[in-house]
Amino acid sequence: MGCTTILVGKNASYDGSTMMARTDDAPDGQFDPVEVEVLDPAKLPRIYKSVQTKCEIKLPATGLRCTYVPRSDKRPEGIWGEAGINEASVAMTATETITTNAAVLGADPFVEYQPAHGSVKAVPGGIGEEDYVNLILPYIKTAREGVVRMGKLLEQYGTYESNGVGFADEKEIWWVETLGGHHWIARRVPDDTYCIIANQLSLDYFDLKDAYGAQKNFMCSADLVDWMKANHLVPAVGAEDTHGDVLPARKSGKAGKAALYKGIPAVFNPRKNFGSDTWRDRVYNTPRVWYGMSLLNPSNDYFSDIPEYPAQCPDLPWCRTPESRIHIEDIRTVMASHYQNTPFDPYGSQGDQNSRRLYRPVGINRTSFCGLLQVRGNAKGAAKDILWVAMGSVPFGTFVPVFTNVGKVPAYLKTPMDIDTHTLYWQVRIVAGLADPEYYKNIDAINNFSQEMIAEGLRHIATIDAQKTVSQADLEAANEAFCKKAHAGMQSILAGALFKRSMLMLNRFDMSDH
Repeated sequence: MGCTTILVGKNASYDGSTMMARTDDAPDGQFDPVEVEVLDPAKLPRIYKSVQTKCEIKLPATGLRCTYVPRSDKRPEGIWGEAGINEASVAMTATETITTNAAVLGADPFVEYQPAHGSVKAVPGGIGEEDYVNLILPYIKTAREGVVRMGKLLEQYGTYESNGVGFADEKEIWWVETLGGHHWIARRVPDDTYCIIANQLSLDYFDLKDAYGAQKNFMCSADLVDWMKANHLVPAVGAEDTHGDVLPARKSGKAGKAALYKGIPAVFNPRKNFGSDTWRDRVYNTPRVWYGMSLLNPSNDYFSDIPEYPAQCPDLPWCRTPESRIHIEDIRTVMASHYQNTPFDPYGSQGDQNSRRLYRPVGINRTSFCGLLQVRGNAKGAAKDILWVAMGSVPFGTFVPVFTNVGKVPAYLKTPMDIDTHTLYWQVRIVAGLADPEYYKNIDAINNFSQEMIAEGLRHIATIDAQKTVSQADLEAANEAFCKKAHAGMQSILAGALFKRSMLMLNRFDMSDH
């Protein structure tokens, strides 16, 4: 699977909120319909059972209500919670599939399910994307608690895949990346920065002294240093050097030597030490980060013959300070992007057929949904947390704001397995299929509609914020009202796309009968 994540610190966002957004992209050749649901803590099992790996985990006796986005297909392959916000105003997005290298996997293999064979009993595997949200989000009250709980689960049960996971509350955002089967690292997003992650181990700076000390900005698995030493994973002195825009000051010891922690460099670049660097990264992963950065930091040189930041640069910084505060519409622009105004745009006129198919876009056909999780520290009361949800291929839809402190969600956000035009997911899927062949005949109407819906959503939120008291019922009614507007707007877009496509059918004949 491929996904793209953007994390926005509270001082980099337009309103002081923390924001995390991620496209959840299905594998090639299939749809994975999703829906918005409320997870009732009273219905949580005491023993969680993974469908994929048969792993069983005892859960805490009590949990928190969550509004989240699981699959909608009766869960034959598991719940796959993907993203959500709980009633303690903690957001979680899981997961960004990432890559490590052979040295890491040789030192700490994945914990994979081993089916029964003859007289040999089956051996449960570890946990992964199917499980994380349901195992963690109902049981945490801060973003840091999310990191700690995930870390303990990884160390005890292991994982069968490499992933990145984000946690946010109103104060901070943390990003966790797994290393092999049981190890992990995490970094706090600097408040005045954003991060774009695209299917690679992305962290480019790590401070072991902080991770094993105050944990102000870094955390890691308890035995990380010993594991690195035992498995020849110690970085070279000077490996902390990167091209990042936002880096802590380099720490030095006596006689100008780099500082050490337990005999190894205290500061190093995890991306170079634990990550991958292959041709696949250059065409599938890195260019998405590059193009997103060009939208949020446009004054840098990305497009000259010798650019400051090339499209295939392996050293793109993990976090950057944006040139302007990042808004909801900016995030939609990044998540719907496909290298517009470059030779790499599959819909463009620049370049040639080879260049237009060279790089994998962010806004791809097989996106199941994009969830933008917004925790508004400046808002008070029940309305502070919002899930902005875009279903299907993001370039052909829009974000719909959903207050998450509710007991139920509108039917418009439920997705039946049978195709219909009454739900957001299938509306966008149909629009995308109709509009894609005649992209430029449709895209202005779609983009204008998206802008109108985001603007309407902001007014909708402001109306709720202006009320002296807001109940759960008020938020549920507000969600219903906005979904009705979104449904009507999407129906209009669908009708327009259908008409344009119908007028271009091969069996048309331009002479009228009357």
